[in-house]
Amino acid sequence: MCQPVGALIIGAISGVISVLGYKYLTPFMQKHLRIHDTCGVHNLHGMPGVIAAFFGALMACLATEATYDYSLYEIFPARAPSSELKISEMRDNYGISTGYNRTAYQQAGYQLLALAVTLGISIVSGLITGLLLCTMMCGWVTEQQKFDDGVVWDLEEEFQHEFGKNRNDNNRPNDHIVMGNI
Repeated sequence: MCQPVGALIIGAISGVISVLGYKYLTPFMQKHLRIHDTCGVHNLHGMPGVIAAFFGALMACLATEATYDYSLYEIFPARAPSSELKISEMRDNYGISTGYNRTAYQQAGYQLLALAVTLGISIVSGLITGLLLCTMMCGWVTEQQKFDDGVVWDLEEEFQHEFGKNRNDNNRPNDHIVMGNI
């Protein structure tokens, strides 16, 4: 059972790893793998999520009926006995239905398997998306254009330059609304 102090320690470990990831892993990925994590999703959600999954599997492995009583089967329904005879008392008193009679190690294994499947799906779908974006169909973005919004946005300085001669009474272009005046 993970007590509150244990949860705080796990959170602190995740926080430290997240900060270290921002400091060291992000520049490494950008330089050597050419992966740019604009919003820091990898460090903010990815690594702490994987850490949480490992600790969740560890807690599932350590969970016993002696510690949790019958609430163990509410937390991990698949660990409930599969035999109707064994579960009849639990169903009557606690509303627990039959499970798969998994051991603590099996439950932890299933949770780690779910982590592996999740990471596999996300990595493969990310690679497919990246390959699709790198095709000629989507166009190439030069190094100088990567952080230039001018390609897809009307920037104010371009706006004034392009439409400076075509103004109405309020000294605004006739066909555009200036965002600052809305």
